[in-house]
Amino acid sequence: MGGNGWGGYERAQLICLVILTVIATGVALYLLRPVLVPFVLALFITYCLKPPIDLQMRHLKMPRWVAIASTAILLERDVRRHRRLPGAVSPAPSARR
Repeated sequence: MGGNGWGGYERAQLICLVILTVIATGVALYLLRPVLVPFVLALFITYCLKPPIDLQMRHLKMPRWVAIASTAILLERDVRRHRRLPGAVSPAPSARR
């Protein structure tokens, strides 16, 4: 074994620092929740939409902005068609026939 006898103290100190770091990170994430949710949602949407955008750019030779716009338009159309979300614009009652 050997050593100067500080090994147990250093280990306890490390464990306490890890616990304090986990608690501080949890509190920070909790307090920053209103700010972090949009960023996490944006990352998720970006992750999901990158393959179709890349496919349009590569195989259809579209400029990036056209591929992004067409993907966004198609996604919005599909969302509105399959599910009425709160805030989605519904046709006026007189327009439905």
